[in-house]
Amino acid sequence: MSRFRPSLQLVILGPALGLILIGGIVLYLLVLRTISSYADQNIRNTLDALLRGAATIADSEVDRQNREGDMNSLSFQLNTRIRLEDFAREQNVGIIVIADGVVDFATGISEDEARAIAARPGHGAGPGLYAASTHFSPWNWDLVVTKDAIDFQALVSQVRAVYLGSTLALLAVGALVFFGLRQFLVQPIFGIAGEFAMGKSPTYRGIAELEHLSKSIGDMLATLQARQQEQEMILKSMSDAIAVYDGETRLTAWNPQYEQLNRYPPGLLRRGMHLADVIRYNIDRGDYGDVDAEERIAKALRRARSLDPPRFEVERADGTSLEVRRAPMPDGGFVTTYTDITPQKQSARLEASNEAKSRFLENMSHDLRKPIAAVIEDARVLAADGMDLPPASRSVLQSIEGNATHLLGMVDELLEMARIEAGQVRVKPEPVPLASLVDGARRVVERLATAKGLSVATEVDRRLTLVSDPRLLTRVVVNLLSNAVEYTARGSVSVHASQGDGKIALHVTDTGPGISRADQELIFGKFQRLQSTAGVTKPGVGLGLGLPISREFARLLGGDLTLQSEVGRGSTFILTLPLEYQQTS
Repeated sequence: MSRFRPSLQLVILGPALGLILIGGIVLYLLVLRTISSYADQNIRNTLDALLRGAATIADSEVDRQNREGDMNSLSFQLNTRIRLEDFAREQNVGIIVIADGVVDFATGISEDEARAIAARPGHGAGPGLYAASTHFSPWNWDLVVTKDAIDFQALVSQVRAVYLGSTLALLAVGALVFFGLRQFLVQPIFGIAGEFAMGKSPTYRGIAELEHLSKSIGDMLATLQARQQEQEMILKSMSDAIAVYDGETRLTAWNPQYEQLNRYPPGLLRRGMHLADVIRYNIDRGDYGDVDAEERIAKALRRARSLDPPRFEVERADGTSLEVRRAPMPDGGFVTTYTDITPQKQSARLEASNEAKSRFLENMSHDLRKPIAAVIEDARVLAADGMDLPPASRSVLQSIEGNATHLLGMVDELLEMARIEAGQVRVKPEPVPLASLVDGARRVVERLATAKGLSVATEVDRRLTLVSDPRLLTRVVVNLLSNAVEYTARGSVSVHASQGDGKIALHVTDTGPGISRADQELIFGKFQRLQSTAGVTKPGVGLGLGLPISREFARLLGGDLTLQSEVGRGSTFILTLPLEYQQTS
């Protein structure tokens, strides 16, 4: 049952009209009562005066009897009656003479009415009559003067008619006031409300108060529209899809991302659309597979109303993943946020795959390293000078040791790359004299360079010191020098350093065959090797992890490793590092 909602005209004009009506009725009753009381008293006063007149007539006859000394009063009484009849006709009243409780004489009134009045105690008035009585002692009479109430009723009716007409006139004025106020007060308010409901700024001009109300509503509407536009812009600018439902689970707001994420056709969503209709559309197009539609809708509505759970993930049939979050609204509704977490899911799966691969490589490298190290140690023991071996056998042992050492290097590279991918490499910065570090790296490759007839020159300022990880930095420099010597058949290898803008650039230059532009980025990929290995004693040996590891170390140290090269003109690898390593999150 709908609740009664009074209108403005009922609240304001209704009481005003009611007060006018009640006031008129009260005024009418009060005046009528006053007039009635006044008329009643006036008639009674008149009757009293007439009664005194009748008594005066009788007194005058008694006086005449006393003057004449006639003791027979019958003739005087008869004369009195004649005079009373004349008096009654003149005054339009009734006169009754009651002697010893019996009507002796009556004029201007019927015999029956006279006897009825005589029978009443005190000779009171009867229906439709007013009466006044007095005792006349000389003749033992009771004189009664009566007056017909018709005259009084006529006066009262006249007064009632006058005031009834006045009341009707007052009601007519009230009705005019009612419709006037409705025209000038209620109708403008309805007009203002109608324009506001249509989203228009009210344009009322007239009564000052209503004009102020119209302007205030217009200002409020402008503010609301500005806020609505701001909210729409905020919704549109958000990357997440958002939908807002009211307490009756009806759609009140959404952004384009919500339509795009759910692939809704244009025009499908509308304000006031029930959540059940949205879910039914999803079911009809197969988003939930083969399910009972009504059961699925009821379940979704229960979960939406209870907001339980407030956060959950949805795996859709097309392979995408959504994170759904719901938060309550003050009006009992809720806002739902949909986030496409497909990239994060894929990244998590990829990360898990990489972690598994890293663990596998690490375990495999660890298990391979132990027997290889044992082979190297055994070969060294057998090839020791104390052992009496033929030259051919000693040569075989040295070859075993060399190949095992090379294999151990490849295993170490695999282990190092596994650590990098697993995020297990930690930078431990400390002051590093760059010239001393480069000299140490040069000594590592010097024997191989001499064997190939190559010169290795270094030009590093002895004052250059940077804060970095010496282990990682040494690994990079040694690897760059080893590659330069390995891939250079004739000529030289040089190292020089420069400083500027808070950075140090270390250039390792060789006179090797050079690298084509197409292959320059390829060589920094894992397990990538160039087909041409001119100058390498054993072509094709190696995993192709040296440069990728070196670049990763350079970037871990806050710098980078780049290449400048032309085919036939050699190559220059440039290691750029900050003077002071800065820890990053």
